Amino acid sequence: MIRKIAIFILIIFYLDSSNAIAGKRKVLLIGIDGVRSDILMNMHLYNFEFLSKNGFGTFQSYHRDICISAPSWSSILCGVYHTKHGIVDNSFQGKNYKNYPMLPVMAKNIDPNLKFGMYMEWERFYNNSLSMEWDELRLGKMADTKKTVVESKDWLKNSDLDFYFIYFGAVDYWGHRLGFSKWNPCYKNALKDVDKGISELLSAL
Repeated sequence: MIRKIAIFILIIFYLDSSNAIAGKRKVLLIGIDGVRSDILMNMHLYNFEFLSKNGFGTFQSYHRDICISAPSWSSILCGVYHTKHGIVDNSFQGKNYKNYPMLPVMAKNIDPNLKFGMYMEWERFYNNSLSMEWDELRLGKMADTKKTVVESKDWLKNSDLDFYFIYFGAVDYWGHRLGFSKWNPCYKNALKDVDKGISELLSAL
């Protein structure tokens, strides 16, 4: 079961109109915590399927490290496993972000002009990211997908960063409370809401 409960990531590269001539690439990273890939595939949600068919994706990946939210998101943003970033559970005890920092710190060592932003529903992760040189760090409300979508749309339209990370936590939230199961309507509805939210974010781009 634990292999099927995963973090779902969408990475979208785009050019906004003001930078189209210069060809300046932007990155939007959408993270959805707690997704069971088998349930997602069987639901046939439009925007997930559209992106998987028109981009690159796989449901056959294997998580080689600790399959818990804080270690996993840290591995994604730091580029190393828990043996280096030090996080083994959601307490963040033992973190070693000083020696293995998040992407903004590393990227700015190469190009100090790059701008990074994170919209995070999970307050604990937000608090542990404050010293990681995010140019814009926004705190949402856990499992409030509507709030995340509304505020992130406005953020995308009215800012000019190089990298945006938007985190959705509702799927994981309802999975922990009522089960990561196809019989849990709150879990499936959370996936549907995030799918609709993705559509709105793409429209905002």
